[in-house]
Amino acid sequence: MQIKSYGKFNLTLKVFRRNRWKKMHRIQSIIFPYKLEYDMLEVLPYQGVQTIFTCNKKELDWNNNTVLDAYHKFLIVFPKFKTISLHINLIKNTTIGSGLGYSASNAVAVIKLICNFFKINYYSKKVKKLIKSLSSDALFFYLERPAIISGCGNKITYLTSKQIKKYEIPNLKVIDSKISSITKDVYQEFDYNYNYYKTKKNTNTYYNMLQQPAFKINSKLKKFYMTLKKEHQNVMLSGSGGAFLVW
Repeated sequence: MQIKSYGKFNLTLKVFRRNRWKKMHRIQSIIFPYKLEYDMLEVLPYQGVQTIFTCNKKELDWNNNTVLDAYHKFLIVFPKFKTISLHINLIKNTTIGSGLGYSASNAVAVIKLICNFFKINYYSKKVKKLIKSLSSDALFFYLERPAIISGCGNKITYLTSKQIKKYEIPNLKVIDSKISSITKDVYQEFDYNYNYYKTKKNTNTYYNMLQQPAFKINSKLKKFYMTLKKEHQNVMLSGSGGAFLVW
């Protein structure tokens, strides 16, 4: 049993100071699905004592990743399946740290796949609540429709056809720099210099408040951006990097 795990890109991304109690950031973001590139996830019956995870990319930690985390959270919600071992295999076709949301997408995809495997209604309130608990990006991947995400990623408003036409960019291209940009490191820089980054005015229709902190800690990413600026009128980092939107 297999499923495709698609990405997303942020056309706008406003980030607020991290909540000291929840230890999460509030955001406001217009997000569209990205389906030109995808990972593949498959779930197979396994005869071993416990569920195993494998991946074609060795740099991904096989013992600590968003897919396994999602699986363990699934078992908390549906404990009767703890005794059934599975082989979860991730075929990673995309760049780790691309900023296109694939780690969150992988987590949601494995929940959907396991629900199908065990014949659980993926669209039930119980599963939706589980999806919300995975990460701030996870709720978007629940239905993968253009939307405005707010709160700590837990509030979603789907765009109308009129809004989609308003925000979509006809000649938009996604360019993966192949430069890994780790989300937690970008947010750490954002928090450390929050008073500086919050003063940056977002005067454009499309903007990303994580672009400057990502460039601050990753000179290669900034250099790639400057190269793209010579070829394209508009260039913007998607999410926390390292893919760019150009048009």
